[in-house]
Amino acid sequence: MKIAIIGDMHLGAFQADERREDSFIQAREAIELALKENADLILLAGDIFDTRVPTQDILAKAMEIFHLPKKKYPLLKQEAEIESLHGKSEKEIPRSSLFGIPIVAIHGNHDRRGKGLTNPVELLEKAGLLIHLNVGTIVLSLKGEKIAIHGMSYVPEKYAREVLQKLNPIPVKGATNIFMFHQAVGQYLYSDEEHPTLMLEDLPRGFNLVVDGHIHWSDNYKGDGLNFLLAGSTISTQMRRIEAERPKAIHIFENGKLRQKKLETQRELFYETLTFNEIEPDPLRKKVSEVLSKIPEKNKKPLVRLVLKGTIKHGFEAADLNLHKIEEEFRDRCILHIGREKLFSKETAGTREILEELLKKQISIEERGVQILQKNLAESDFKDLTKIEEFFNTLIENGTDSAYKFLRGNLKK
Repeated sequence: MKIAIIGDMHLGAFQADERREDSFIQAREAIELALKENADLILLAGDIFDTRVPTQDILAKAMEIFHLPKKKYPLLKQEAEIESLHGKSEKEIPRSSLFGIPIVAIHGNHDRRGKGLTNPVELLEKAGLLIHLNVGTIVLSLKGEKIAIHGMSYVPEKYAREVLQKLNPIPVKGATNIFMFHQAVGQYLYSDEEHPTLMLEDLPRGFNLVVDGHIHWSDNYKGDGLNFLLAGSTISTQMRRIEAERPKAIHIFENGKLRQKKLETQRELFYETLTFNEIEPDPLRKKVSEVLSKIPEKNKKPLVRLVLKGTIKHGFEAADLNLHKIEEEFRDRCILHIGREKLFSKETAGTREILEELLKKQISIEERGVQILQKNLAESDFKDLTKIEEFFNTLIENGTDSAYKFLRGNLKK
């Protein structure tokens, strides 16, 4: 059996700029690559969408992409059968979800909505395009073989270990077993503010493969009874150095072995750090222009991230750098991001540690909102602190009236 594994797609990312179509182009290529490889099953490791409530246009484009595996066989031929299902009812899965090449998906933190609200991955399941696993297992019979997919969709990081322990996934005898989840793992942490509770040693053993989404670069660790795959992403949303070193790809798992198929439609990413000491604006701008001039021109604009570090000469401020002219000059050659956050004037160097600490806290506004709510409600008469995220989602999606109603229903009597 041949299984294609695809990481975070973030469909709908960058809708406000020239990259607005990139997520769809690269997601389509990922699915088409899986079909070209004659995959029998496709797995999606979460963050299929970039936002939890995508627009109708984004949903329409996503549905078109996920309809491609249905066209693999004429007359909607069904190869897969459900042998067993845990964590949901078979009635929740439209029969058309098994037509063509089936897709099994979990949702990530970007797809996740509050309890009782339909998330966009569940919507794709209701449309008969895939099978969604929240916390559960599906065993499929496919071409005379048995495959068990154990899924754990994203939960807030502080609950991840507890949820995994309660799930306690156990390999199904006589089947190829894959455990798929979407969380930060300590050894691969890229944000000091995520506070993951999971480490590699916490992950279940005895599986043919353990797949993790969420982290946007790919890696394969084998050891201590664990075959662990970071699925990565199909699009670069953060422009990190490691993403420049490891191109976007899908993964093919066959006969116990993994291999990659690179995405050809991705934009090339160039990442460079420039360190300065007591530099004046003119020579700094000259150096930046020299570096950018060496980047080869491409048919498709590359992504370029320059990180400026160090100090500016006494008497100058960051505002004196006037880098906007450089950004305008190279606008037609690349998609450029110049990071100035680690460049300080001598007078403000004393605040450097504070600013760098803030830079490390790369959490979303929504996550900050939940943290603030949790702190404030813990000091109030709110009776169930586990419902804080549900309260927050009610507030941002349904407005203050619904939020007040929810709050009144959860105050201690």
